[in-house]
Amino acid sequence: MSQGKKGDLIDIKTFTKNASKVYDHWRSEENTDLWENVDALLLLYGNQNIENVYAKSSSLHLWLLGYEFPKTIILFTEKKLIFYTSEKKVVYLQNIEAKNPLKDSYDVDIELVTGKAGDNENLIKLIDEIKASKEGKNVAHLEKENPEGSLVKDWTTLLGETEGVELVPGTLIIGSILSVKDNTEIKFSKTAASISSSVMK
Repeated sequence: MSQGKKGDLIDIKTFTKNASKVYDHWRSEENTDLWENVDALLLLYGNQNIENVYAKSSSLHLWLLGYEFPKTIILFTEKKLIFYTSEKKVVYLQNIEAKNPLKDSYDVDIELVTGKAGDNENLIKLIDEIKASKEGKNVAHLEKENPEGSLVKDWTTLLGETEGVELVPGTLIIGSILSVKDNTEIKFSKTAASISSSVMK
């Protein structure tokens, strides 16, 4: 697969529709209670776990991108949507960064950051973006999940060494966002993603 075709892998219309739902949900007055004191939303996906295909992290990847991206961080901040992943996988996301369908309607930039195990230089950029978002303190995450792998270890260590930034529960937020997703569509997405999952390993 050429780099150009790799960059076209993500369906822009689906990505735009669902990424927009995240920001609509965040900015809606109806959801103030859920988002109160939340400055960023973190989706940390460690090693792929085929035994837990119904994890919310997996569902959100499929819902947003159509594929699972193991060893990847997706970070929603007030003004940026950031993907942290390997150089191999980042090429699949270049099209959405280039087209950035969120800019005009939401004034949100899309940024791709690459990194590798044991090298925290670029992971620190995510910490900086969290601190720059709203109050820069509280990061909602999937508190009921226990991802594993080198990325998880590196991120957890870095976050633990960072003063003033704390993880807060985000399962209810993500559950509320995903609740508008049709169950049949989730099933079809999972089937399509499982067929091509080897590409993302």
